[in-house]
Amino acid sequence: MLTEYFVPSLKELPPPPASKKGWPWTEQTDPLPEKMPDGSEWPRISIVTPSYNQGQFIEETIRSVLLQRYPNLEYIIIDGGSTDNSVEIIKKYEPWLTYWVSEKDKGQCDAINKGFSKTSGEILAWLNSDDYYLKDAFFRVARYPWKEHIGAVVGIGYHINTKGEKILTIEPKELRFQSFLDWMGGSDFLQPSCFFTQRAWLECGPLDTNLNYCLDVKLWLDMSKKFSFEKINHALSC
Repeated sequence: MLTEYFVPSLKELPPPPASKKGWPWTEQTDPLPEKMPDGSEWPRISIVTPSYNQGQFIEETIRSVLLQRYPNLEYIIIDGGSTDNSVEIIKKYEPWLTYWVSEKDKGQCDAINKGFSKTSGEILAWLNSDDYYLKDAFFRVARYPWKEHIGAVVGIGYHINTKGEKILTIEPKELRFQSFLDWMGGSDFLQPSCFFTQRAWLECGPLDTNLNYCLDVKLWLDMSKKFSFEKINHALSC
């Protein structure tokens, strides 16, 4: 069932485990103004999280989306029928989710495609259940000067270990088709730091369910044939 989103505060969300501190456990993004600086509505951002047996990480993922405190958000979780504590965690945050389901699927691509089929946002992204957004990520994406020719914007991202320690910084370089062909040669970017338009998704998606590892690269290649990718000089995700 689709539900109407309302902006939660830190106090309204379930309390974090006692051992968890900092973002996104005991910190939140400052609330945004009701309107954009030019008086227009904030663009709707739709986030899809595919997940399967990621109970160790998914709560951090969920909180990093909700505590953006973004006023025009759709958040959808597609769980592949987890047998760990994932569903229990998801249910804790159900009041703030647009939609969620836990059922068998055909893998990550299928889950992401299923999630995006339920979105209506102008700006889309997916966030896997062992990744998380950094503070102000949605604010920076929404404030970017989107133009008709722009299909996606990409920020800096961090690889982290299970302790949350940063071990590698991924900063996008040449964001164009020819560079994406050499993805493993150093022209890559961190997928959760990429946000794209609904138009780009409709013209270039859905994800190819026959691909398990390069599913996102295939999408970026297809998108970059028709649209430009632009860089945001801020870290957006881990």
